Amino acid sequence: MNFNLEWFKNEFEPRLIGYDLSYQHYNDDDEMEFVDKVDINGEKIGCEIMFYSDGSIYIFSYNYLEEKEIFNTSIDSNQEVDVKAAFEELERLLK
Repeated sequence: MNFNLEWFKNEFEPRLIGYDLSYQHYNDDDEMEFVDKVDINGEKIGCEIMFYSDGSIYIFSYNYLEEKEIFNTSIDSNQEVDVKAAFEELERLLK
């Protein structure tokens, strides 16, 4: 399965009720690489997800009220089980 921005928009974003989302695309023409970045902001929790062109994913989440990091992980493209577990944990935190 390809865990990328399209997957996120179709499968994960519909579950995010009460959050503001913004998207950015970064392209490195010299390296032929790109990053699709998603910012998720709510009253209590914010999150940054980065989908890299090599298939790896970075997820960072922060609790604004407690002023502390609550989730931080980097996952290689070949670790599908880890990606699923990370998004399950993220969904749990955002509820």
